[in-house]
Amino acid sequence: MRLHAEDYKAAPAELVYQFYKRLLKEWELQLADRTRAEASSADGQAATRLFEQTAGFMKPLLDKCKYNVLDETILGHVLQMVLLQLERRYRDAGSHYMSLSIGHAPWPVGVGSFGIHERASRTKIRADNISHIMNDEEQRKFITSLKAMMTFCQKQYPPELTSNMVR
Repeated sequence: MRLHAEDYKAAPAELVYQFYKRLLKEWELQLADRTRAEASSADGQAATRLFEQTAGFMKPLLDKCKYNVLDETILGHVLQMVLLQLERRYRDAGSHYMSLSIGHAPWPVGVGSFGIHERASRTKIRADNISHIMNDEEQRKFITSLKAMMTFCQKQYPPELTSNMVR
């Protein structure tokens, strides 16, 4: 991919927009280059559906980047993912994806007890620690699609070291 991060220092949302637009176009061209037999097979149809769903889910993200109205927190994580993918460091990009999608908040698995002594640990789980990004359906969809885009990017542009791959 011929994008250079230095060209977009003043406009990080534009870099995100250009990166994902190009990646979607490459994916679309790859699907168009298949033979009719490959495209009509079960795997081929599933690949086409995945692309169409991903492209549809990415549209709100691309629109927000195009008009520079993407939330700063989301833009920060997505920008880091793009920069790391440009360097083919997919494992690190995957870490940013996980931070964006689930955050670093403590996750209460269940209520262990109701005693007065256990209350202290539950009070440490405050509202500002919990990631609310996945509560918005539109954001949930495009954040989920970022993983599919990263998987496609890794297949198109494999890293030199296998330790940089997301498994």
